[in-house]
Amino acid sequence: TVELEYIMPQNIAFGTSVKVLPNLKINFDVRWVEYSVWDELEFEFSDSVDFLNLSSVIYSVSGLKDNADPDAMRIRRAYEDTWSIAIGAEYQLNDNVVLRAGYEPREGAIPKSSADLLFPIGDADLFTAGFGWQLSSTTRVDAAFGVLYSEQNIAACESKNANSCQEGDVVYNPYYSMPFKTETTAYIGALSFDKKF
Repeated sequence: TVELEYIMPQNIAFGTSVKVLPNLKINFDVRWVEYSVWDELEFEFSDSVDFLNLSSVIYSVSGLKDNADPDAMRIRRAYEDTWSIAIGAEYQLNDNVVLRAGYEPREGAIPKSSADLLFPIGDADLFTAGFGWQLSSTTRVDAAFGVLYSEQNIAACESKNANSCQEGDVVYNPYYSMPFKTETTAYIGALSFDKKF
């Protein structure tokens, strides 16, 4: 068996909405997320693992940061805190229907020196659209759809988490000295039904 403690990063958000026309609101949001809590992932095994026995010896000989014990493996993350700004618009089409759209250019929490394929997301763009429909005085439906797109180009030896040229880095360095590219597209949907009774 293996155990991993996974800490969710805290975040703080501020927002405001300004009515610029009788039927149009513009929304601004600022958000901070403490991704730096993901300095490393530590997997603790109930028994010794042969690969980790060998890895701990290699780390001892090489003088690199010790990322392995016979019963534990530490995968470096070294992520950074982020600030992001988002803008959105809400248009009241009629008494019952509101249309929404938004855009958020997200600063990546993963610097190129920490990029890999475990979380292949760098700087990203998030586009959203949605609507709210007041079906009756007590019933409302809201729906939203978003697309997040991120692309990274990592030069040879640039990432300590994936393609380091450091001899002896054996726990997690799958693309030793090779350049690589990541491209991620995420589709996000949300639907809510609100009934007052």
